[in-house]
Amino acid sequence: MDMSLRSRLALVCVALVSVSLLVSSLVWSLGLRVVTDRVDDISVSTIEGVTTDLLEKRARTAIQTLATGLVNPVYFFDLYAITTSLDTVRQDEQIAFVTVFEPNGTILHDGTEGFERFGEAMDDSLADWARMASEPIVRQEDGLLHVAAPLVIGEERIGGVRVAYNLDQITAKMEETAASIVAANASEVSKRIPQIAFVLGLLLFAGLLVSIFVATSLLNPLDRLVRVAETIEKGDYDVTVETGRGDEIGDLMHAFQRMGEAVQRNNLEIRHLAYHDSLTGLPNRLMFRQALEEEIACLEEDPERRVALMFLDLDDFKRVNDTLGHDEGDRVLVAFADRVKNCVSGLIETAGDDAPRTLLARLGGDEFTVILTGRNVIDFADRIARQLIDAVADPIRIAGRSLHVATSIGLTVCPDDASSAHVLLKNADIAMYRAKMLGKNRYQRFHRGLLTDAGQRLDLEARLRRAVDEGRLRVCYQPIVALPGRAIWGAEALARLNVDGGQQIPPSVFIPIAEETGLIGEIGRQVLMRATADAAAWPGSPDTRVTVNLSARQFRGDAMLRDVDQALAASGLAPERLILEITESSLLGTESSVIRLVSRLRERGVQVWLDDFGTGFSGLSHLRRLPVDGVKIDRSFISDILLDPDDLALAGAIISLARSLSMDVIAEGVESEGQLDLLMGRDCRLAQGFLFGKPAEHREFLELLGGPRLVARQGVGAC
Repeated sequence: MDMSLRSRLALVCVALVSVSLLVSSLVWSLGLRVVTDRVDDISVSTIEGVTTDLLEKRARTAIQTLATGLVNPVYFFDLYAITTSLDTVRQDEQIAFVTVFEPNGTILHDGTEGFERFGEAMDDSLADWARMASEPIVRQEDGLLHVAAPLVIGEERIGGVRVAYNLDQITAKMEETAASIVAANASEVSKRIPQIAFVLGLLLFAGLLVSIFVATSLLNPLDRLVRVAETIEKGDYDVTVETGRGDEIGDLMHAFQRMGEAVQRNNLEIRHLAYHDSLTGLPNRLMFRQALEEEIACLEEDPERRVALMFLDLDDFKRVNDTLGHDEGDRVLVAFADRVKNCVSGLIETAGDDAPRTLLARLGGDEFTVILTGRNVIDFADRIARQLIDAVADPIRIAGRSLHVATSIGLTVCPDDASSAHVLLKNADIAMYRAKMLGKNRYQRFHRGLLTDAGQRLDLEARLRRAVDEGRLRVCYQPIVALPGRAIWGAEALARLNVDGGQQIPPSVFIPIAEETGLIGEIGRQVLMRATADAAAWPGSPDTRVTVNLSARQFRGDAMLRDVDQALAASGLAPERLILEITESSLLGTESSVIRLVSRLRERGVQVWLDDFGTGFSGLSHLRRLPVDGVKIDRSFISDILLDPDDLALAGAIISLARSLSMDVIAEGVESEGQLDLLMGRDCRLAQGFLFGKPAEHREFLELLGGPRLVARQGVGAC
């Protein structure tokens, strides 16, 4: 049966009863003081050292994770996303402050709810130290543990983040805990100081007994605890403290065992946060990069093995975020990640022993990667890509809607295409972008020719920006006719652009680039100003209308209203002659605010139409809630109405529904008399297409306005 420390000390007191009370007490007190000092030195100093080192390691890992999560919000100046990223940090009582700053040291976010120091310069003694950090760095000063890390995209530093921990508070708490343990044990021991009554001759023997007891009962267990603490200090948290004691020393040893287990759990959690994406649970960019470099390094062992890298990017995912919100967008990302995992794991199971090693990771945003390592990875990657495209095509149910998403995939192979992780990732990204340029929802294998294409794309972007800045935008007009007489009812203004050297860039090329670079807003504004000015000078009927397309990016807030007011005021065009065309995606997600915006336009007399109707997220019933004046049936439904009864039925249904809601309808893409006859038979009164004229320069369109009506004029127009 285990005896408590209190019982063992009582037995010693009985054995020493004959020792002189005064002498024995002095000797015992001296021994107790030595033991207490030893315990204090070992416990406090060791725990303090372990705490400081663990805190520094945790701080480096935490700041790197925080910096990775802040890159996109800081780059897009998304204060809401920055605040969300800092919420967890601000809840930690051990943190004195957290600051996100720009490259010049200006504070972007100080971690407070009101951004109290927003725009101020960091003026403390460590400001330059934090601002110049090229990697996570740690420094102690004034009782604080300062840690800073840069925010970097590629080679560009876009800012930094710093966090300060209350080191004195943490250390004081640990010292207080250790001191309380020592004090508790010392108090218990002092209460049981034996009243030694033995003669002085037995004092030496008694001292020997006490020394043996102290060594075996206190010092040896404490030495084992010191070794355990040193093991934890080295980063090995899987420690075992073997003890069969049931006394206070045993409790202390069990406490050290639990401390090691707790630190190990915290370390595993920190590592998981550092190496995994918080949204999907997939490996993140850091883990992906390490895994890719390890797989490439292992290729030397088997020359026949290959590493294939697949780069996946959701097509038009920004539209989902813009229309449905980021919360719904996150659900789409999770659903997409699950489909990719299921597709890859399904093929792995069917491949058996020939299956390659795989790793699926999320790099950030809507970008995902798949690493495949083996001897037949190219064929395997080809099967994965094809099945992924089919699997992703199935609708995703989000917020009561069926969303149709697609993905573009780039594929590259090591060592065939590159021998380093950095170049391999760049090649996969280039191949993925090429897939998008070819129409999206497909995959592309990397080849050397794509490097030239990528350089040409960057050059085109620069030339496009110069052309817009220099006002080289042209506006062409495609007639819209009233049926059955085919008199010109109006015209759609279409942007055309000549870059350096007079080369004309087709809209299918420059519009996506303009959307990505943000130039679409300036292009739309210039088209609006030019179209209203031209329409105001058109001869003939004073009711001839001009329609102008607005992108979803333009159709937001008061800036668009100011552009419309400015264009009407400068041109003198009657508001009822201006029609603004928007797509269904512009109305989703923020429907209530967009409806208010449409209403304010209609109060000015400007009409708003839905363009490409039938191709968006909504159904026909969506028209009932929207205060629009008309719809344009997308050309994809018109092109096959002579062959596909379903397209004809759908076009007829759109016309009937719009008429019942007192809306006008324009059929786009009419190219033959047969199509026109079917549409007129279903009471379509407005049409547009090559049958009546191609987009033409303004001077050519003025010639069309002089005729009484339009017949087949496919040869007219050169835009």
